[in-house]
Amino acid sequence: MLIQVHDELVFDVEPNEAKKIIDGVKTIMSNAIALSIPLLVEVDIGKNWEQSHSLDDAVKEDINISIQQ
Repeated sequence: MLIQVHDELVFDVEPNEAKKIIDGVKTIMSNAIALSIPLLVEVDIGKNWEQSHSLDDAVKEDINISIQQ
């Protein structure tokens, strides 16, 4: 983990490790505290913080597909 920006965590990971990191972070953060409602954890991917927020859904899907393969 590089930094926390407000309610976000920023990670720098190798592309071949991204799927494993995403799954682990989602599991850990979703279960960080027991609440009566579920915690929603969203993950965006990009070469930098700005890109991860500005990519359209088609580009994000392409990135996700390449990471999962």
